[in-house]
Amino acid sequence: MRKYILTIVMMLSIIIIGGCTEQIENRGALGIDSTDVYNLTELILNCESGLVDKNECYLDVAVKMRNVSYCLNVTSQRFIPECITQYAIMTDNVTACTTKYRFVDNARMVSYTNAYRYKCYYDYAFAKEDRSVCELMEPQNEEAKLLKNYCFAVFDEDVDACSRLEVDYYIRDEYDSVQGDCRIEVAIRTKDVTICESALENEDGPYGVYLDRRMDGVFLTDCYSKVAPIVGDRSLCERAKPYPYKYIPCVGAFILPEEVTDFCDTYKPDFIFSYNMGVQCVKDLVVGNDCSFCDGIMDESYNAQCVGAIC
Repeated sequence: MRKYILTIVMMLSIIIIGGCTEQIENRGALGIDSTDVYNLTELILNCESGLVDKNECYLDVAVKMRNVSYCLNVTSQRFIPECITQYAIMTDNVTACTTKYRFVDNARMVSYTNAYRYKCYYDYAFAKEDRSVCELMEPQNEEAKLLKNYCFAVFDEDVDACSRLEVDYYIRDEYDSVQGDCRIEVAIRTKDVTICESALENEDGPYGVYLDRRMDGVFLTDCYSKVAPIVGDRSLCERAKPYPYKYIPCVGAFILPEEVTDFCDTYKPDFIFSYNMGVQCVKDLVVGNDCSFCDGIMDESYNAQCVGAIC
């Protein structure tokens, strides 16, 4: 049975690789060593084996071969834009964001599209810290307009521009916090913690007209917990203390290994929500550290949780 499956996989791979002949023959122009031809065969076989994440696998092939077309082999069309975006970022190739692919809509109509490109430009701009890429974002729909304005507001560190961000009715569920998010990003970039408090002085609150003023506390929690590690002030984390999913990662940016056990044993959040202290506390405290951090946690249970989280 196993031999039968391997035979099918190899036959499928030959078909796929056969379609890649032009790319292989042009490997010299791509700067790929001739020994990589055999490696490509192995890579394709691996992607089609069913033993690995096919989407991640073909992204890896695309990057290794410097050929974005391998992103078209992912499991479904909804994963193609993400693959292309990651390819663009990983290869420093912003022009990849214009790659078109075959798209079938709900009515089974077929077209070749790159309508996702504004999101690709947006992610690329922030991944590469390149404001000029914001200029490439065409206002092709309301989401594109909003993300472009957000892009400029953050790079220009313009809190007033954050206040002017307008959210179309049809995308409010996804972007109702955009004005507050923008302010927090500016506070992080400028290392200006006063932006957290001053946002409450805005007539419509930190989130503008899109969220109720009862969300002011959520904004402050979010703002202080994200700015604290940037400015190196652990005391700011205390402003987020009632909310464990914000407070604990904030403290984790400062905590020492020998403090972990006492912290997780004694911290009692005012509001638990769905936060599982027994499972999440250590995990959220240690994220961002390497395995050596766990060596300093003497409690066996917490040490095991640490190892499981980051090692």
